[in-house]
Amino acid sequence: MIKNILLGCLGLMALHSNAQQQVSFYIDSNSFSNISPVLELVDDDWQSPPKSDADKGFSQTRLGVSYQHLSFEEFEFHIEQRLDYFVRSNADTALGYYQEQQEIPLLDKENYRVRLDYFANKSKGFGVTYRHTFKDKFLVEIKGSYWNVDYFRHSIVTGNVQGRQDNSLLGELNYEEYYTHNNFLKRPNEGDWDTNGNGYSMDVFTEFSLFDNLTIRADFIDVYNRFSLESLGYTSANINTKGSFVDNQGFSSFRPLLKGFEGQSEHKYQIPEQIALAFTYAHEQVDYALHLLRQGDINFMQIGAQFAYKKSMFELMFDPINLTPQLGYKIDYFKLEIAMDKLNPNKAMQLSLNMQVNWLF
Repeated sequence: MIKNILLGCLGLMALHSNAQQQVSFYIDSNSFSNISPVLELVDDDWQSPPKSDADKGFSQTRLGVSYQHLSFEEFEFHIEQRLDYFVRSNADTALGYYQEQQEIPLLDKENYRVRLDYFANKSKGFGVTYRHTFKDKFLVEIKGSYWNVDYFRHSIVTGNVQGRQDNSLLGELNYEEYYTHNNFLKRPNEGDWDTNGNGYSMDVFTEFSLFDNLTIRADFIDVYNRFSLESLGYTSANINTKGSFVDNQGFSSFRPLLKGFEGQSEHKYQIPEQIALAFTYAHEQVDYALHLLRQGDINFMQIGAQFAYKKSMFELMFDPINLTPQLGYKIDYFKLEIAMDKLNPNKAMQLSLNMQVNWLF
């Protein structure tokens, strides 16, 4: 029996050493918010009061599988799903939206200045990566992707509102909205507009050794992208709640006045690019690292170190601005990086996960 086990192990080692193909499963997700915990923001279920400086948040995720034949190792093929959310707002809007969801009268302020820009995109697609190394020192990867849009929404709301003790609202709002499904006025799609579109994007990755012990990597994700939908739902409207009347019982009531346009429209859009720079300095048994990232209009910085143990690589990074640690582990067939500013992910204002599993056969 021991002989059979040894022969089986030798066979698996030979299969691994002679592997010609690689399939990888991966997820790359990064989320940040100073409005509410990122999971509440994405689920649109605000259970926590917003911060006094609340004004922005985002969540971007790519989930996919890739295939590479080692005889053509310069090419890699991907099937992916991407989800992109961006929110820009202000403290008044965040507080008012939270109170409205919690059925709390909007009485904290005499006047709430409303400013909301909400963007959501869900797409699936396929991509091809081409990589080439020049003189063993300069690596370039170019990835082109084609996307089929499953869900899109861009909502812009501005105006002023006041609250009353009975939870009713007074004020005036202007808004413009493009959508494939959900929309503010819950307008149903009776076959009047399309619910999908398409697009393409390009990512560029470079890495080079400036000196023997200094490596610089630059990632430009969505550096060029275009998306379009030929006929999606569109609404442009003005809502005025200042109109009052006296009902049959003699009570004063308010009837919102809605003026605007509902129809269909062609729409083209772009997704903000991500720029990441990583500087790694090798000294004895430790690699010291500095990471700089710009995602949307938010900047991040991490400092830390990496060290090898046997066949594994461990990483400890720290964001001194947002006080967020990141832990990483890497081996030939597996990589994991996770960062959270709170131990409870449901309370995290910053949350990122990068994981990849490789299978050679």
